[in-house]
Amino acid sequence: MSTGVCRAPGRHVVVWINPRAGSGAARGRIDALADRLRGDGFQVTSSADVEALLEAIGRHERDGRLRVVVAAGGDGTLQRIVGLTTSRTPLLPFPLGTENLVARHFGISGDPAVLAETVRCGEEVVVDAGRANGALFLIMASCGFDADVVRRLHAERSGHIRRWSYAPHVMRAMWRYPFPRLQVRVWGGEDLPEERHIEAEARWVFVFNLPRYAMGLPLGHGADEQDGLLDVCLFQRGGVGRGLFYLTQVLAGRHRRLRDVRWFRATRISITGTDAEPSAGAIPCQLDGDPAGTLPLEVEIVPRRVRLLLPAGRGVGRRSSGERRETEEVSDD
Repeated sequence: MSTGVCRAPGRHVVVWINPRAGSGAARGRIDALADRLRGDGFQVTSSADVEALLEAIGRHERDGRLRVVVAAGGDGTLQRIVGLTTSRTPLLPFPLGTENLVARHFGISGDPAVLAETVRCGEEVVVDAGRANGALFLIMASCGFDADVVRRLHAERSGHIRRWSYAPHVMRAMWRYPFPRLQVRVWGGEDLPEERHIEAEARWVFVFNLPRYAMGLPLGHGADEQDGLLDVCLFQRGGVGRGLFYLTQVLAGRHRRLRDVRWFRATRISITGTDAEPSAGAIPCQLDGDPAGTLPLEVEIVPRRVRLLLPAGRGVGRRSSGERRETEEVSDD
């Protein structure tokens, strides 16, 4: 278990800036963090240039001087950085996005003073990631109605996304989305041997690594980012009316009791459309709130893939990176 004791690791901090977060008040907060870190004796490299930052990360990791990579943006920014770095790279979200679900889950503040203290005295923990069609994600993957909303929003966005930005796209999806049948296969899990699988049909599919969803909906409640499993939630009936009913049950915490909702814990999931409804066309998918193409989708757990720097005390109850290194191999797959 992490001790929470301040220590003196590498003294170089790389701040990876989402270009959309690099202006206005967000830019001021990024600059304030850099100033505080320099005042604490850290060297800081900050940029939105991917190649320059990857070079800096690699160089400082090789000479043992890298303390952490700060992801200044939203959950999509962090997801991208996870995909471009290794499990040996400590990451710290700087929440500047719309939902900031990873930061909320781990109690990471957007206050530059608090973040600077986390850089100085934080605790490293290693958590699982999911991988969908080769792309890593930290929070969740889904396909169906909510992914269609995400697709519509990102196709038309011209600036920063706020919660109300989703409203017109939700209304359009409610009017137009056909709720096609989806074929789901799950492997592994607590009671299912790896070589066997279960098949089910659904109209909405959600795969959780973290127990978080937009607007605080407790849809993925119970998912654990350190258990080596993904939680799969299937809603088996379609239509706007049924969707609104599902929403009331999610808000009440009763959705897992419904007969047309199925829940699995799995190591691998395959999601496809059905031949019976070719008219549905390409069915969209999303990862951590960003579009992720269309079905089919192959999802798997990647245990111990992401190293996070958390505020002191937040690692209590989670296995620390030091304990992991002593007993387990960390995956870079």
